[in-house]
Amino acid sequence: MLTELHFPFSVIGLSETKIKFGKQPLTNIDLPGYTFVSQNTLSNAGGVGFYVRNDLTFTVLAELLCKIADYEALWIEIQNSHGHNIICGVIYRHPNDNLGGFLEYLNSNAECIDRGSKYCAVLGDFNVDLLKIEKYQSSL
Repeated sequence: MLTELHFPFSVIGLSETKIKFGKQPLTNIDLPGYTFVSQNTLSNAGGVGFYVRNDLTFTVLAELLCKIADYEALWIEIQNSHGHNIICGVIYRHPNDNLGGFLEYLNSNAECIDRGSKYCAVLGDFNVDLLKIEKYQSSL
């Protein structure tokens, strides 16, 4: 499908990869022209990952990684010789889990990234229905 788009995405973020620790994926996950990095899951749901175009230099930001029962996150920094580096995060928040704790984690990371004067993109599945935001008020 990606080859038919005729557009080489720099980064592709995935949530709910369901790639488990210590187990090989059930299908071939290689994508020509990309490097795959992931934060594998401990459960039957979740897991996050990135496909990063091979001509980009990046590092995984271990200090921002997170894997707990409520959410999982993977962060990378892409080197940009023509300007600010770019930080990309992909996050999966499990449905019906602690929204308050998730927001604290997200705010803490945003403050850390802001101090670095870098561009940032956050991708993922937060499992928050914004049309029913009032139902979350009790967990905030």
